[in-house]
Amino acid sequence: MTARAHRRRLASLTLVFTLLLGAASAQTRERTGTVDVVLGGEARTFHTHVQKVPENAAEGVENPDVRRMLERLAGTSQHTATWMAMEPIVMAGIVLYAAEELFITIGATVPMDAPGDVGEISLEFELDRVTLALNDSEDASIDFRFFPASWGFDAYYAASEGTFELLIDEVEQIDATTLRIRGSFSGTLSFQNSYQVAYNPDDTMSVSGTFDIEQVGGSSALELVLGD
Repeated sequence: MTARAHRRRLASLTLVFTLLLGAASAQTRERTGTVDVVLGGEARTFHTHVQKVPENAAEGVENPDVRRMLERLAGTSQHTATWMAMEPIVMAGIVLYAAEELFITIGATVPMDAPGDVGEISLEFELDRVTLALNDSEDASIDFRFFPASWGFDAYYAASEGTFELLIDEVEQIDATTLRIRGSFSGTLSFQNSYQVAYNPDDTMSVSGTFDIEQVGGSSALELVLGD
């Protein structure tokens, strides 16, 4: 697994656990951003959140992987919109490797005051760590998924290569660990029945929208990873 794939997998797993926690204890969630989307002609709104993980979150959890994750997250605040970067590799005071990009994951659910509504979306992309512009290099990727019911590895719609356009309007540093990101997107999604995305011409859906995520959180200081 490549470093990029590993970061993507880790971000997705963290997002899943955070969303599950948020669904179970909405009173500890705080809205951090809005995604307005038109899916197949239907206008919908989704929100990102920050979730306070209870100290006892792992109690009674039988799955060992989930329990370890919850034990590690206990007592922390977890964002459903996050940035990640590889830590610099330094030896004898010399930087041998520094991340060239920030990996952004935006996970959003239906509004908390709409209990009868369901669905989630996820958007993943990379920003250049120096300019904070969208990384448009050949090996960069953009991943957009719409889950009509809830997050999962099948029964969702996704953008495949060449069917989706993302524009970043503004990236602003809010504090030592937090970004604000605004942008828009449009394209075509197709129905998927496995985690690996491939274009499915038999079941497609148009998508367009805008997003304003006021808190994109990270676990370390931005000054350690942003370029000069």
